[in-house]
Amino acid sequence: MATDGMDKLNFGEKQTWEKLYRKWIDILPDETNEEGYGCINGSNIFKYFRPWQVFNLDSKTATQDDIKTAFRQLSKIYHPDNQETGDRKIFERLTQMSNSLIAAIPKKS
Repeated sequence: MATDGMDKLNFGEKQTWEKLYRKWIDILPDETNEEGYGCINGSNIFKYFRPWQVFNLDSKTATQDDIKTAFRQLSKIYHPDNQETGDRKIFERLTQMSNSLIAAIPKKS
């Protein structure tokens, strides 16, 4: 069932429906173009695991090289060694997202 493995859900509450929408469909329309700490390309990386959106890549056409390039661009901004804009938590989340994307795409022979 679609709700297996989820905590008990109260379908009389709005947040239950929002949780299911996020899990099975996408980010809610009013949650796009978010701004603030942890928001990259309109997506809050701590709230949602949407690596394709964060790296601004198309899941159908992106290659491992595209993912690595996008990660390097964001790494230049968020790497902890960058004194001005570095952030360890953001960098670690980006690394996790990058690794998941690279693992999902078959390597070219």
